[in-house]
Amino acid sequence: MSEKSSAGGGARKSLCWTYFWWLFGGEFGAHHVYLGRDEQAIVWLFTGGGFALGWFRDCIKIPKYVAEVNDQHEYQEEWFKQQRQQNKKPPYNWLRCTLACVLAYWFGQLVLLAIPKDEVNGMNLKPLMVLVPLAVSLGIWLVGNIGRERGSLWQCTFAAYIFYPFLDYIGNEDYWLGLMIVSSTLVFNFFAKDWRTTKKPKRSLARSVMIFVAIAIVYALLLGSIAYFNGSFVDAEGEEIKLSEAIEHFWTSPIWVDLQVLGLSLTASQSQITSTWRKLSRENHPDKCKGTPEECQLTQERFLDIQQAYEIISSAKNRRERKNKKSTDEL
Repeated sequence: MSEKSSAGGGARKSLCWTYFWWLFGGEFGAHHVYLGRDEQAIVWLFTGGGFALGWFRDCIKIPKYVAEVNDQHEYQEEWFKQQRQQNKKPPYNWLRCTLACVLAYWFGQLVLLAIPKDEVNGMNLKPLMVLVPLAVSLGIWLVGNIGRERGSLWQCTFAAYIFYPFLDYIGNEDYWLGLMIVSSTLVFNFFAKDWRTTKKPKRSLARSVMIFVAIAIVYALLLGSIAYFNGSFVDAEGEEIKLSEAIEHFWTSPIWVDLQVLGLSLTASQSQITSTWRKLSRENHPDKCKGTPEECQLTQERFLDIQQAYEIISSAKNRRERKNKKSTDEL
C-alpha cells in the first residue's frame, strides 16, 4: 500500500487504499477525495454515491481511475483520441444529464428551503432567493466537469437566471426550478460543454480533504437552516408547531429553568430530584444562616427558588407518568 512518486509528479495512489475508501465512505465520495477527483466527490456527497448506483459502478471503474491519476493509462489515452476524432464535442450522455438535473434540482431546493419564510430579528431574508439559479447551475456544472469533459459555469448560470424574474408569473416553485434546470442543461450541453484536453492540476490530499469538509459543513448548515427555520411537527393536541419556536420555548420553559436551579439534567429520575432537593434545602435553609441580613435574605430567596423548582418539576413528571400509564392501559 505504499505510495511513491509518479512520473507526473505527486504521490502515486494505491489501488488497495482506493478500494478501502470506496468500501468505507465511498457512498459519500471518500475514494474520490483520495484520488483528487473533487467534483465527483462532491456529487457523491450530495447524492449518496449517485443513489448507490454510481457507488456500485465505481467498483469496476476504480482501476481506471487509479491508472489515470498515476499516469498509467495508455489505452485510455488512445480511446480518448479516437473519441475526439469522432466527436468534435462530447456526445450526449443521458445518464450524466439525468444526474446533473437531479443534482441541480436538489441544490436549488436546498437553497430555497433553507431561506426562512418568516422574518428573523426583523429582517426579511427572502431576497436570498437570488442564489437559487446559481445553485441550480452549480449542480449542472459539477456533473458536467467530471472526468474528460468540462464546461463553463457562466453560460449555464446565465441561462438559469433568465427565468429568475418569472417566479411570480409562474406561481409554482417546482415549475420555476424545472425551467431553470432545463435551460441551464441545454445551454451547457449544446454551447458550454467541451473535451478536457489538458490534465487537471494535481491537488494534495490535504487540500482535497479541506475542500470536501468545507462543502460538507455548508451542506450541514443548509440542512440545519431548513429544519430550524422552516421545519415543524404536530404535538399531542394536533397543533402544528414550528421547530424554532419549540426550541426557543424549551430554553425559556419553567421546567428547564427549574432543572438549572437544582443543577439536574433532563434525564434525572424522580429519586434523584428528591434527593437533590433535600440536600439543597438543608444547605440553604434560612435557619442556618449566620451572616448579615443581606446574606440571610439571599439565602431565603435561594431556599424559596429550590422549593418552587422541586414542586414544578415533580408535578410535571407526575403528569407525564399518569399520561403514559393511561396510554398503556388503553393499549
